[in-house]
Amino acid sequence: MVGAGGVFATVQDSLGTVGGLSGAGVNLASTPQGATSLLSGLEASGAGLTSAISATGANLEGTGLTGAAGLSTLTQNAELHGASVMSGALVNRAYANTLTATGATQDGPLVTA
Repeated sequence: MVGAGGVFATVQDSLGTVGGLSGAGVNLASTPQGATSLLSGLEASGAGLTSAISATGANLEGTGLTGAAGLSTLTQNAELHGASVMSGALVNRAYANTLTATGATQDGPLVTA
């Protein structure tokens, strides 16, 4: 998928921040700054994954199976799409758990297809 590197690099950077905070064992209930950073990272990741799901879905619908090149394009986009959906589900779960730990509420999932 052309241009996918930028979207996935942004998601990876955001999840790196989230991973650092969770790996440090930050007590979210007693550290508002930690919770805010964690939620911001998850929200940025969610936005990037939603964009990736949309773009790969459009590519899957728009790519014709016209020989090896078409098959390769479809395969690559299907792999990226599947990985984005799975990652989105995990981001949604982490977001819901973080909100629960901080006593906040959620207005729907971050990542939708």
